[in-house]
Amino acid sequence: MKKIYFVGLPVKEKGIEDFSYLAGKIKEAKFYWFCLKLDNSIKNKYKKINFLVGLNDREMKKKISDMDLMACCSRFEGFCLPIAEAILLKKPVISYRLKEVESTYLNNIEYIKCFSLNKYVRGIKKVISNKGLCKDAKKARMFVINNYSPEVVSQRLLKIIF
Repeated sequence: MKKIYFVGLPVKEKGIEDFSYLAGKIKEAKFYWFCLKLDNSIKNKYKKINFLVGLNDREMKKKISDMDLMACCSRFEGFCLPIAEAILLKKPVISYRLKEVESTYLNNIEYIKCFSLNKYVRGIKKVISNKGLCKDAKKARMFVINNYSPEVVSQRLLKIIF
């Protein structure tokens, strides 16, 4: 069984409702949500999601290394750091509704251009059944390292400020 995950606050803006919908529709996978804190009402509302709460960086990296795919359902992301982290850890990423993600990560993620959750479900099923899912992981990792390393980001910020 495939393991699909996302990292972030478990709120509507980050796509928790859509992620839960996917968890109910895609029986070939288990869905995991990494977060720092979790209110019991959220855990009770989204029972199809396995929440991994309050892990330190080492624990999170170990758990993510066991995952098969990162699904980003967030509607209000710009850079979406969890996508960069997934690429650095050589995890395939599938996302939707994010023009910003498409322009930031170019061809390093599967980008489903649809506004229907049912089409998104079909897209994820297609991606998780693809054996060659990680074939471009090394290229994707180098893209992120070359464009978003602390040194490069710092230099870009300094140019903006000064």
